[in-house]
Amino acid sequence: MKGLVGYAMLLAACLSAAQTSQEFHFRHGDSDTERFKIRDGIDLTVEYGSDGSACQMEIKPHSFFVQPQPQRFMALDVVDGMTDEVVPPDIRGRRLNNMIEQMAALDL
Repeated sequence: MKGLVGYAMLLAACLSAAQTSQEFHFRHGDSDTERFKIRDGIDLTVEYGSDGSACQMEIKPHSFFVQPQPQRFMALDVVDGMTDEVVPPDIRGRRLNNMIEQMAALDL
């Protein structure tokens, strides 16, 4: 019973101490990483350089921090479509090697 009361108090403390995005930005400044939901169950994580420009992007199945998800893969044509959406072909360089994409993007 004491454990249950302790968990209830911890939960109440966590919920009352929750901060908004605005509060985090006010307290800690601009973020150097953001995560966007670009499809149901698919996230785009963008890391910014010191000049504020996107320097690294990762498209992957959504996962929760506290609950590990089983490994899931995305079909290559789905990944290609999202890549073209995020970084249109006319503004990026030519593709050098997509071997890693082919190995990682199997089936979602």
